[in-house]
Amino acid sequence: MLLLLRAAGVAAFRSERVLAASAGWKHSCALLQSSEAPFANDFAPLQACDAELPPPDLRLRFTDRDGSMQSLDAHSVVVFGRCPRLHVLAARTKARLGSSVRVLRDSDTEPLTGVVTRDLAMGSRVQVTLAAGGDQVWCDVRDLRPERDGTDGAAPESALGWEVVMPQGGLRKVCVSALLHFLYRDALPLQTSSHVGAELVALGDALRLPRLSALALNLLPEHKRRSVARVQGPQPEGGSASCFAADLRRVLEQPYRHGADAVLVLVDEAEQAHRLLVHRAVLATRSTYLRTLFGTSVGTARREGDGAQLQEHTIRLSDFDLPTRFDVETMRDIVRFCYTNGDDDAGFVTATNATGLLVASDALMLDSLKQRCETEIEFHFLDAEVAPTLLQLCEMMGAQFAPRLALACRRIVGSLQ
Repeated sequence: MLLLLRAAGVAAFRSERVLAASAGWKHSCALLQSSEAPFANDFAPLQACDAELPPPDLRLRFTDRDGSMQSLDAHSVVVFGRCPRLHVLAARTKARLGSSVRVLRDSDTEPLTGVVTRDLAMGSRVQVTLAAGGDQVWCDVRDLRPERDGTDGAAPESALGWEVVMPQGGLRKVCVSALLHFLYRDALPLQTSSHVGAELVALGDALRLPRLSALALNLLPEHKRRSVARVQGPQPEGGSASCFAADLRRVLEQPYRHGADAVLVLVDEAEQAHRLLVHRAVLATRSTYLRTLFGTSVGTARREGDGAQLQEHTIRLSDFDLPTRFDVETMRDIVRFCYTNGDDDAGFVTATNATGLLVASDALMLDSLKQRCETEIEFHFLDAEVAPTLLQLCEMMGAQFAPRLALACRRIVGSLQ
């Protein structure tokens, strides 16, 4: 028997308001106001380099206190999506002044080629002289890729594809590990000590990550917080607010800039194909079905304008044979949920799409979306008019489909008889 004790009277933890708390015989937990715990914790296996998930493609190098070069591996889609500053530093190693590049912006239909002719020091903007017509355009360095020689065997600059050197020196490995933990999970490791708090505050300021600085500042004793504030100035108001969903939404909306490595080809009932540029690391982390799809199916290699090999994976929506309509828009909503958890839109689950998302998320083994749809239907959309239909759907799908929703429907139907 599992005994849970609700902790009453817990108002704040590490200077953040507590929304909910519970305690058992061995462990306790608290949901903070700025937490993204259910969402960000899904990326824990990705950070741990689970063998079933895509491997790291980024090597993060840094100089420790002894002056020796250390490195940690990570996934560029997470690190660059969460920290644009590191993305700019990495992109600058591949788009130097005078180098031939391809310009592949998400707003362009075809890539452009040219030469980097002007660079704004330490900024993200560079000037490119286009090969066609000689026009000069200003581009974001993150939209540039080194020009290839046309051979498929062109070796990347790094064995992992991306490499970035931290601009700060004298960093302890535990500090950089805590940085990666924050980028993946939107929180600092529980075992993080106050001894690295000051380093993390400085690192967060240098990388323009205000939430990292705010969380690290909470690790420090009160007298050290005041000394840090005197040296670095007060932290911005609302700096501890999470931007995890907003960061990954930017990754979804700018797939080329953030290194999309796969294409989902969605075939609808009319045999029309719809292509979605995606990141395997994100989708495989959130959905068991998509993880299996990427891990077992042999996609068709497609060379995009930046010279990258993108794997095409075809999904015929009619093959699922679901009792509700499974169309392209439903699949787009599911892909968006994988990136943002629906936190970017308060009306993500509506009375119109709730049932379709519930059934589709069950088919794609996306438990977090399925639980959210079940809760939204039970507490917001369930009434005497729809309860009989939903009960019939639950019984058709099986006892393990949505047991809580089925019980709520039975109560309403029973009261009508």
